[in-house]
Amino acid sequence: APSFSATGSNFFDTPSSPSLQLSQFSVAAWFKTSSDFATDVTIVNKGGFGSETAGQNMNYGIWMNSAEKVKGGFESSTGTDFYVTSPNSYADNQWHYAVVTYDGTTVKLYIDGALVGSKTTSGATPDSSGTKPIRIAANSKTTPPTANFFIGDVDEVRVWNDDLTATEQANAFAGTTFD
Repeated sequence: APSFSATGSNFFDTPSSPSLQLSQFSVAAWFKTSSDFATDVTIVNKGGFGSETAGQNMNYGIWMNSAEKVKGGFESSTGTDFYVTSPNSYADNQWHYAVVTYDGTTVKLYIDGALVGSKTTSGATPDSSGTKPIRIAANSKTTPPTANFFIGDVDEVRVWNDDLTATEQANAFAGTTFD
């Protein structure tokens, strides 16, 4: 406590605004789960997944797959996926800090302060035209959500309109102040 306890049917929304529709970004969240998921589940996302229509695709997000590996990234307006998947699974009932960044050319995924993967995008642009909310613990594609519910705890979700450096995200993980 006071983290958000996701039960598999509840969620938390922050309404969209132009300042949250991003072409470069960093998104971070602390999460804890011991669940075995049958499908992709959302820790945090804006725009959701499951659509290939401009304005309906994921602007940015962090989620887990059925192997309980963390994924982070975005979809372009044409629905092309650009994401990174962690090599390890994280359903160990321990707190972990996930950060996904995009600088306009490379998606990077950090877990617990360490870079776990990156992917070059050849300058792809996230679908930032949609007005779906930022949603914690469920897919942002539909309201009310019907799928991709996370089960566990989520805390300190943060969104930046810039890509954090390796040092900045490590400082955020460590709780150290940075600009």
